[in-house]
Amino acid sequence: MLYLLIPLIGALLDFGLFINLDKNAKILGCIWAAIGLIYLVFLTKGFKQEPPEMEFESAENAAEVPLVNIEKHFI
Repeated sequence: MLYLLIPLIGALLDFGLFINLDKNAKILGCIWAAIGLIYLVFLTKGFKQEPPEMEFESAENAAEVPLVNIEKHFI
């Protein structure tokens, strides 16, 4: 029951915040969401492919990336 109650409270708070937004903020937000949806349709070729996923380097690979020598930039 708790797994449903906490997200429901969050959704109600989000809805309350949305209702109290300025008219121009609502319009701009809807335009931004529409552009994002159109871009998603383009990326997935009309939802016929899965959307691309972000790839994060693991901690092992991050150790292999050379660091920038900060001292040479300030001397």
